[in-house]
Amino acid sequence: MPFAETTVNETVISDTKINDIQTCEAKETEIDETQMRETKKDTLTGEIVYLKAQVSDAFILNELTNCFLGCDETMAQDYLVKPYYDYLEEQGYMSSGQYLYENEFEILNILQNGQSKSSYIIYTDNRNAAGMCYDIYDIPGFLYNGIGSSMEKQFPKEDLKSCTREEAIKQCEKYAVACGYKDADVQVYAMTKEALNRVCKINNTTTAAPDPNFYHPFSEAEKWRLNKERQEALEKEDTDLVQSIEQKMTELNEISYIQWEEKDEAYLLIYRPYVNNLLVDGWGQTLVIVYVPQLEKAVLVKGYSPVQVSKKQEKKLISKEVAISTAMLDKGIEDVSKFKIKSIELVYSTRAVQFEADEPSMNPCWKINYSYPEMAEDDEGSIWIDAVTGFVSKYIENL
Repeated sequence: MPFAETTVNETVISDTKINDIQTCEAKETEIDETQMRETKKDTLTGEIVYLKAQVSDAFILNELTNCFLGCDETMAQDYLVKPYYDYLEEQGYMSSGQYLYENEFEILNILQNGQSKSSYIIYTDNRNAAGMCYDIYDIPGFLYNGIGSSMEKQFPKEDLKSCTREEAIKQCEKYAVACGYKDADVQVYAMTKEALNRVCKINNTTTAAPDPNFYHPFSEAEKWRLNKERQEALEKEDTDLVQSIEQKMTELNEISYIQWEEKDEAYLLIYRPYVNNLLVDGWGQTLVIVYVPQLEKAVLVKGYSPVQVSKKQEKKLISKEVAISTAMLDKGIEDVSKFKIKSIELVYSTRAVQFEADEPSMNPCWKINYSYPEMAEDDEGSIWIDAVTGFVSKYIENL
């Protein structure tokens, strides 16, 4: 599937009773007939996908080092942060599957994440503290429950003067491919100067635009050297020394508060993979890229590598009408004429409870984006109904 932005259509359910709902003209994701089909008995079926519990092959290290550090994995060993590995060894932690590189201002961190059954990848370009400054897109936690209308309230879907969204997608394709998102859905938001300043003010962030006087004296190597000194001071119960080290760590990482200007405007690109021809939506399967047109590069890349499927199991699914009924009951909405469906589509759930099971899996879910007059203005207006169990799917219920 090519990089593409999904669209949203709206419809209003005007029937007088929930049980009378027969059809819904809201947009649905196009689904391969082998993944979801209606039989002659009008039985809707789909597939549970079971995931590989091991994540060692969740990424190709050589592709990541070439993309972000400009060299193959062998040469990249020169950039490994030795104090970090020394600290892990001293604390009795295994360093296998963990890669922390630093090349001047650029940091690439790759962690095996058993909980999400994928690898967590973080790349930051901290020249002038840029990577840290732009890392403010998800302070309210929008991404934990998928992408909805609230993200657009934070950053609009519009083109910047310096570069179109399509151009930004093209420029970021190499980063997405290296992280495993070659065929993915991508949503693009404009981090305009107005939006950036507003978000910083509303969320009381202590930093804002990149600081030209910040020369990144606080490297990862220095961080882990200081962390080792702090640990030793804790073991000696030297409270004064602990406080002194912590104060030094804080001071070295301070960034001035500078208003965002037009030159700082950027694009926020959010990628979600497809598995079994269905969009994977929710916790643990998102890649975020912040691309700055003026710099002609990404300054922040953060997210999980896509999960790997080991097997599939066909299951009967509930209909979208039943899913809508469940959603309305869960929200306590009795007047169906006021329940407006913005969109409904079948996606894969990434609930933590399923990821942590002995046989990690993902169920198809009906994702319903909705609104009604009484809902709070900042309500996300999205709900996921498990298409196998019929229950409301909560992605972070046990986190």
